Amino acid sequence: MFLQFFTSLRDAQVPVSLREYLTLMEALNADLAEQTVENFYYLSRALAGEGRAQSRQVRSGVRHRVQGLESLLDAIEKADIPPNG
Repeated sequence: MFLQFFTSLRDAQVPVSLREYLTLMEALNADLAEQTVENFYYLSRALAGEGRAQSRQVRSGVRHRVQGLESLLDAIEKADIPPNG
């Protein structure tokens, strides 16, 4: 799910790289988004850049990837990702 999210940002011309992807993964692993969709959006927006166009693209990407989910834990369960540890 998260790789597809980042790919969609790149497709939308948002300047994200492997560094931002890995930073996002580290932040999620440290539970900085607290498994909420809203916090995931703000975290992603902070990593993707500060421009208005980037903010719109991040918002669109998050909305598309987490539509209908209550939490990021739901997304992980739907993706059938085994728990860490």
